[in-house]
Amino acid sequence: MGRSGLTLLLTAILAIALGVVGTITLASSVVATSADAAKAGSLDLGKPEGYGSR
Repeated sequence: MGRSGLTLLLTAILAIALGVVGTITLASSVVATSADAAKAGSLDLGKPEGYGSR
């Protein structure tokens, strides 16, 4: 494998790593947001069934 092949491989690995990190970060922020919303919702409504009527 030549120099360009190695560069391409490293670029691909870096892109995949960034994608994984980005996905994990996004997922954890979504989970945190949902948890906060659920807490706020349960404080406001008292019952989860209230979500549909809002």
